[in-house]
Amino acid sequence: MKVRSKKAPIKWPKFNTHLNRYESVTDHTYAKFDYSDCPYNDSLPIEARIKCRLVHMDGNSIVVPDFILLNDGGWIQPLFFNAPRLAQFSEKPHSCDLYIDIQNGKTIKIRFYSNGLLKEFADKSHLYKCELYGPSDIQKYSSGTYFEENGQILLHLFHHTNDAGFDGINKSLSLWASRWNYRGSKECINYNFVYFTHIPEITYDSDLITVAMSVDGKLDYIVDSFNGPAPSSPNFREDYKEFIYTAEVYRSTSADRNCPIDFDISIEAIDIKHLYLHHQGYSYFYEVCFPYIHRLKTLPEAVVSFNKEFIIESNPAIVNSDYAIVGDARSKEGLAAPFDEEDTSFIFKIEDCQGRTIHDYWFNHSNQDLFTLKKVKELKVEAVTENPTNK
Repeated sequence: MKVRSKKAPIKWPKFNTHLNRYESVTDHTYAKFDYSDCPYNDSLPIEARIKCRLVHMDGNSIVVPDFILLNDGGWIQPLFFNAPRLAQFSEKPHSCDLYIDIQNGKTIKIRFYSNGLLKEFADKSHLYKCELYGPSDIQKYSSGTYFEENGQILLHLFHHTNDAGFDGINKSLSLWASRWNYRGSKECINYNFVYFTHIPEITYDSDLITVAMSVDGKLDYIVDSFNGPAPSSPNFREDYKEFIYTAEVYRSTSADRNCPIDFDISIEAIDIKHLYLHHQGYSYFYEVCFPYIHRLKTLPEAVVSFNKEFIIESNPAIVNSDYAIVGDARSKEGLAAPFDEEDTSFIFKIEDCQGRTIHDYWFNHSNQDLFTLKKVKELKVEAVTENPTNK
């Protein structure tokens, strides 16, 4: 049986490079990313691995990085990234460069080659050996830990619950999938979800926000075009309503999530995350939505079991998405898209490379429409009167 994790007291204000936040005795303040270009292009590369996949939007294709695996057992969650730079040579291997923003405002470069493919996962993603161009102390910026067993990569993650949930989960060695969508406003009919995070404790209200919850049941997002003063007045939502999307989310407190349970979860069981597309003049980049949330997608009313070591491996109840949301951050509708994920007008579709590398598939299908005719299984939801957002 798992033992309730004890929260270590914070003795001084400090910046936690693993969780991208300032920590004090009274609060956690999560840092905003301040892009300052990549200073590591000419540094000595560090050996690592990257889990990524090829996806298509209407008129565009990109490579989405899921996780970066360091050789010391740490993994990094990408926060932002640019469109890929693929290079085709007369003789293989072909290459792909990704510029990825990680914790503490660091921008690293990942380069992987077509001859570096290690594995093609069931969720249509690939695992490649890669060269990481970043700070020499890259281990400081890992988001969590992983280990490998029986050919599986298992991420160490946490499920936060209350006293009753803690006891029930430990006793049954199982987790009931939730029927609620990300913001707890609608019931999902054809798929359910189990939620995890790499944050080891939910101590303050700011921690709740990272897992799409809040004390007042609201989260605010600002469109890219908003250049006015930072909203600070009590009526800022009304004053700047043209530029602010307010998501009504699951209302909770840190006291409701005071019992963390840690799990080791197969990396290919974790569902792909949604994205935001940002524009800055003539350039654009992608933001990973809800980067602290890692969820398993399941069949309706599923029970996800685990063993006595609290390992979640492949499970018949777990399914993988074939599409995800890419919300255009220039509009309120685009900001709302990852929360209203059943709206498939803002989507990207995942490519099944069928044994070929991302590089080969990219160059062999250039200038083709790989989006329109690709079928996806859309999430179906229904609105309900009683839900966690209005309790």
